[in-house]
Amino acid sequence: MRLAKEFRMLRNTIGGILLLACACVALSQQLVCELDGDAAARARQPVKLSSLKPIALHAKLIPAGRPTQPPDALVLANAANARNQTRKPNLEVAVRSLANERTTAVPVELNFSGQGSDLGVTWLSFTLVIPIDPAQRRANMEKYLERLIASSQGSAPDSQIAALRNGKEALFASLEHIYVENRTGAFDLRCRYTAQPGAPIESRPLRFDVFHAGEFFEQPNFVSSLAAR
Repeated sequence: MRLAKEFRMLRNTIGGILLLACACVALSQQLVCELDGDAAARARQPVKLSSLKPIALHAKLIPAGRPTQPPDALVLANAANARNQTRKPNLEVAVRSLANERTTAVPVELNFSGQGSDLGVTWLSFTLVIPIDPAQRRANMEKYLERLIASSQGSAPDSQIAALRNGKEALFASLEHIYVENRTGAFDLRCRYTAQPGAPIESRPLRFDVFHAGEFFEQPNFVSSLAAR
């Protein structure tokens, strides 16, 4: 009985030390998520962003004082272009819609851009898209294909037009890689870093508004390709 009691005391002591260590790690670091671009523009919240451009961001893990050990590299979770990532992700990004004074989580598409460290500050850059409804995106592609076929009537052989219709899934798959159209409205973004080990650290919310900048297939490069047929 005495041995069991001493074991419980030892276990509780070790647990307390670990919790204190985790708390110290969390207090010794700050996580910042900010928009890329001009510092003065970033300081004005909410920032106005185009619906037709990926949203470029930076995450920074900043030590409170002089670093006593090498900084932990930031690893983005759910990045579409990080298929060969071997390290465990420790940075999550969440976006919420602020429409109608209610906060609702929305799906996002993330792409890793770069990372590094400087004077103990670890940074990671990435782009984010808040995609429109998949059914609407598909409908927009169908509409573009029909316009493409209509503009080819009389100038392209029937076999080429038939190839466009029969190969539309391959065309849509190619368009998916370049299609960028964000949902419009007011949003906030938060980054969450999980130390190894340590208590999670959250960034302050970043507010931004996405405004309607036009239709994806109405951009000059798509319009000019239709006119050239």
